[in-house]
Amino acid sequence: MSRVLIIGSGVGGLRASLEAAKRAEEVFLIERSPFIGGEISFLDRQFPTDRCCMCQMLSSSRVQEGEYCLRRSFYHPKINVLTCSELLKVEGEEGAFKVSIITKSRGVNEDLCISCGRCIEVCPKSIRDEFDPFSYRKAIYLNGPAPFPPIPAIDWTLCDLCSRCEAVCPTGAIDLKKKEEVKVLEVSSLILASGFLPFDPSGLTQYGYGRFANVLTSFEFERALSPLGNGPIRPSDGSIPRKVAFLMCVGSRDKEWIPCSSACCMIGIKQARILKEILPESEVVLFFMDLRTFGKNYYLYLEEAKHRGIRFVRGRVPKIWEDPLTKGLLVRFLEQERIKEELFDLVVLVVGQRPPVGLENLAKILGIQTDNWGFVNSEGLITSRKGIYVCGTASGPKDIPDTIIEAQAASFLATRKFEFPQKEMKGEIFQEEEIPKEVGLILCKCGGEIPSEEISKGMEEFFSPICEKKYLCVEKEIFPSDRFWVIGACNPYWFKRKVLNRFEEVQGVRWVNVKGILGGEIQGIERVRGLLLTERERLRRKSAGTIGYLYVKPSVLIIGGGLCGMEAAINLSREGIQVHLVEKEGRLGGILWHYPSRRGLLEEKLKE
Repeated sequence: MSRVLIIGSGVGGLRASLEAAKRAEEVFLIERSPFIGGEISFLDRQFPTDRCCMCQMLSSSRVQEGEYCLRRSFYHPKINVLTCSELLKVEGEEGAFKVSIITKSRGVNEDLCISCGRCIEVCPKSIRDEFDPFSYRKAIYLNGPAPFPPIPAIDWTLCDLCSRCEAVCPTGAIDLKKKEEVKVLEVSSLILASGFLPFDPSGLTQYGYGRFANVLTSFEFERALSPLGNGPIRPSDGSIPRKVAFLMCVGSRDKEWIPCSSACCMIGIKQARILKEILPESEVVLFFMDLRTFGKNYYLYLEEAKHRGIRFVRGRVPKIWEDPLTKGLLVRFLEQERIKEELFDLVVLVVGQRPPVGLENLAKILGIQTDNWGFVNSEGLITSRKGIYVCGTASGPKDIPDTIIEAQAASFLATRKFEFPQKEMKGEIFQEEEIPKEVGLILCKCGGEIPSEEISKGMEEFFSPICEKKYLCVEKEIFPSDRFWVIGACNPYWFKRKVLNRFEEVQGVRWVNVKGILGGEIQGIERVRGLLLTERERLRRKSAGTIGYLYVKPSVLIIGGGLCGMEAAINLSREGIQVHLVEKEGRLGGILWHYPSRRGLLEEKLKE
């Protein structure tokens, strides 16, 4: 048995599941909320590039995905994603765990839902949106612009069971019965990637959060700066702020909470940089105790922020006062042994990281220990119970790069006793043939939202046959392998999860996101036709020949024989992979030779 259970679907859980799927037969990823992604789904850009880095963190082979952004979909044939699920019980030992999982009702049947959004439109109940704190969501909702899964969920604490959503659903997917299901799974190992909870500064009355309209948290300001946000405006009157203060270490490094949250320094600097990019004339001031810019290129990132005109003031702000007329915020601080006061239009509280709600109870279920601050007590990634590993902020505050590294390492530890799948690495040899296969076209109408009749006009000479389906993702028709197929439909999630397995030859299928391109314009229809014909040509070129294969022996070249190079070589060789280790010096070990206290480690690695 080679199965892995991963608890938590933030960036650490997602990365760990993708890595574990390379070796395990099956991976179970459980998430207690209706949507995966964790706190990273709130972030528009990441430091130190000020760009979205999802593609780098969650890399994919892109085979037949038909999409260009991982925010849109997360899919792997070996990974079973269980949302609205929590751990109940863990029995057994490493290699033979038996876990019980309770899955609460989503309120929407995933097999029938087509994500048309009609249920959301008619819902009469609303509440402030957790994803975008400047707007409201319904009792049945989607989390953000690109949720996964792209299936609405019902907030049972808000829903009054009025059944309006049930009446308008075209496929009968709404299920208002609050069913719960308990599953028992057998797994070899577990990875805890429960993430963190942003500190709620409501209890710090000296900063006025929740009372002063123009005091925001860093997570709220992140959403305001995003393309779909309101922009950097004052919530009190919607005006553009000319002077903004960032208060660092809110909820960290004080008498109540001593640990440093590690990542919030860079979060504050990033948001200040983006603010100066949007409002170059604005005055931005960061109040800090210490700046932890220790990562790769982090110090250069800080220096560039200073060059952009961002002012850094060392000191902790004791209190904020609000002007009742202008809603301006008076900040008193100490600089160069002098007490100063400045008036700001907006104040951003850069909040720290805390253990998520329920982590202590989850640790008891897992049978592992926690530290004095509520995080998992571990030695590196190894917990107090064999076969259970931890990664990311479940064991303490850290940033995204460190979380990614730990997730990959934890997945290796969780699967190291599995037999590595020995695949033949093949190079392609192309051989021409005279008669290519024909190509058929399947157009999904999405219940009338896609004008398939307009798209298919004049396409008869290129495709045979042309099939139009009302809801392709709901129907069960099997498509034969006597020809290749081009599909024009909507969300890639439905294509990969519900449609792709209905084709006898998966390699002969190409998909075009028609709904994402159309935009309701004539030019959009022409673009769709062009993309459909492009995919047809790709298939015809592929079918114009056969592919032969040449075996390639797997081997790795490692440049550098220090501790990192030796460790990589040792672990790769254990997998049966041939390793070539190159070192320019006359001996292995690198700088370890300069540390007599580490001589034992050096000798151990050299012996291995």
